[in-house]
Amino acid sequence: MDEFFWMLFIACVTIFTLRLLLAWGRAPLNRQAIRQLLLERLSVNDERVVVLREVDELMTVQIGDRVCDIHLDALHRRCAESPFRTLLFVRQAAEALQEALTESDALPVDWENRVLPLLIPADAALPADLLTRPFIPALNVGYVVDGEETFRWITQDDLARWAIDADRLIALAMRNLERSCSGLVIESPPPLPDGKERILGFQTGDGLDAARILIASFYTRFSPRFDNADLCVAIPNRDSLVITAADDQAQITMLNWQATRDHSHHAYPLLNGLLKVSETGIELLNAENMPVEVEA
Repeated sequence: MDEFFWMLFIACVTIFTLRLLLAWGRAPLNRQAIRQLLLERLSVNDERVVVLREVDELMTVQIGDRVCDIHLDALHRRCAESPFRTLLFVRQAAEALQEALTESDALPVDWENRVLPLLIPADAALPADLLTRPFIPALNVGYVVDGEETFRWITQDDLARWAIDADRLIALAMRNLERSCSGLVIESPPPLPDGKERILGFQTGDGLDAARILIASFYTRFSPRFDNADLCVAIPNRDSLVITAADDQAQITMLNWQATRDHSHHAYPLLNGLLKVSETGIELLNAENMPVEVEA
């Protein structure tokens, strides 16, 4: 029995060490090695793979007549968490990319249940005819069809080809976003002695956490957890949404620092700042935490 526990202890230490080394880029399978494994896997599937650009966690590749950006941050993170499954993760990433590049232009049969809204930076390099609507000056709302591993952007040309009314598609996307909250994962520290929450964070991992600020009932859902106060919200990237009370200056200062840090270290950055959510709507907060009017 003692031998079993020692073996278990050594295995745990080994896995922990590999995770640290991967995170620091010093493991045998570091970030560059994982990137090379992905390229080799893509080349096995299709010999026409050409790397056009490599910048930090972003790699642009061309396969045949299609060009796409690959964000490697998520793949590196998965490999760091489970080093012994690196080859599996690389294979899954390559297959998902191949599927996205070869998918048909036809609308999926179940599209009504798969369209969703996503927040995107206003200056993002996306198709010029993308179906969007404004959210705040720095962010727009785009619309996608949810796939197994990827989101597919919806363009104005798609709507014309599919003969679908834009207002109807947007209404369905908001309905589906509301439904997605059934699987919402909320993280929070213990509440204050009076029962009020200090901070709430969404870490669901479905790519929709930041977009959930678009839900019409967002304020009425979460303000009661802060004694019906106005809310201060950070959406530094697509996979993160953090809430605190708009009158809690200490938490706001911490949240602003966290948002700045998380914005600069993610494959899908959104907002390097904070938002105020109240009964009257959503406002952008500047560095002094003063409201800045948001265009309707």
